[in-house]
Amino acid sequence: MGYSFYMKLKKPLAQLIVLVGVLSMGISSAAGAQESAISATALKSSGDQLLRNGQVPAAIEAYKNALSLDPSFKGVYFNLAVAYFTGQNFTQAMDCLEKLLALNPNDSEATYNLACLYLYQKNIPKSRALLEKASSCCPETADFKPLIQNTLGLLDRLQTLDPQVQDFVLTRIISNALYPAW
Repeated sequence: MGYSFYMKLKKPLAQLIVLVGVLSMGISSAAGAQESAISATALKSSGDQLLRNGQVPAAIEAYKNALSLDPSFKGVYFNLAVAYFTGQNFTQAMDCLEKLLALNPNDSEATYNLACLYLYQKNIPKSRALLEKASSCCPETADFKPLIQNTLGLLDRLQTLDPQVQDFVLTRIISNALYPAW
């Protein structure tokens, strides 16, 4: 993406974040590695703020720039997945969570969220397998451990329903999760 695209962004903060990302790509080797990590952290923080402010495309750009500086930055993959999910780009969200799990296979929160994305696609077997994995690697003290168990319980109840009713219930769950105002 060229310089003119970045300057068309309406929000000054978004322009600053993108400019910082572009400038930080020019950092060179030895000192550059440490500065890249600092810049990647700054870009992640900026992306977090943009996402909180509802500026999803700018947040995605900030996160992508952070990953271009530090491709092993686990926290960025999770937040980028959230940004893609917020923008209803589920395939990209799933890709980010898969990359995060490649870096940290026992991340129960990422595994749970990936399971939910498979549930949104109505892929119950894949969702169940991931929920079971999330449950097994999730510390008992984690706040979302009951959520994992409740979601597994939901899948158990869904499997007792007629396929058409099952589809209807899943569609309603997905609609309420994605479009709560409906």
